Amino acid sequence: MKRLLSRLLPRGIVWGLVPVTVWEIVFYLLPMTYLVLASFWEVRNLRLLKTWTLENYRLILLDATYYSTYFRSLGLALSVVLITMIAAYPLAYALVFTIPARYRRLCLIAIVIPFWTSYLIRAYSWQIILGDTGLINQLLQALGVIDQPVHILFTHTATRIGLTHFCLPLMTLNLYAVMENIDPHLLEAASDLGARRWRTFYEVILPLSLPGLVIGSMLVFIFAFADFITPSLLG
Repeated sequence: MKRLLSRLLPRGIVWGLVPVTVWEIVFYLLPMTYLVLASFWEVRNLRLLKTWTLENYRLILLDATYYSTYFRSLGLALSVVLITMIAAYPLAYALVFTIPARYRRLCLIAIVIPFWTSYLIRAYSWQIILGDTGLINQLLQALGVIDQPVHILFTHTATRIGLTHFCLPLMTLNLYAVMENIDPHLLEAASDLGARRWRTFYEVILPLSLPGLVIGSMLVFIFAFADFITPSLLG
């Protein structure tokens, strides 16, 4: 077995995999193992007792509240993935193929800047913007679009807006990292062959950017599905 591994993987690659393997074991495998074990333990007065029981799984399988919560969170996460995907593609395309290289770094910094602030501060900021007396309603009333404030805060729409704002940089940066390696001559060749912009996007850009799209979608889905701060403050 040792000889087989040495043939398949050079020694340098094996040693390079050691830190990653240790990291995954310590910070992923062991915590997940503990969570699985804890799911069979009993909870009394908010204390976890090492008493084996199947009551936790019985509640999850028989209580309809868990089903509604799960599917509501699933639909919310999928919609955020779709919205960020639609919004991030034009932004990443502009960064790679439209904006001059000397301004590109400044634009990337502007995309990353929201991560410099606290997550709670951003959530509370959206409360101020989306409230009945918030910036959006005041602007719409000033323009004469509405007579009465539109109730946006504490709805699923507000939750989607907040999650989209938080997750859009993740999707954009993943798409940008992949699209940056696309040869611009491919787009020129498609244009010379008579392909319009939508055809060029569908035939050239989309297939070549799929790795970034998959990784970005996974990150956004995990973040949106597991987040509880945004729904509690905005939803």
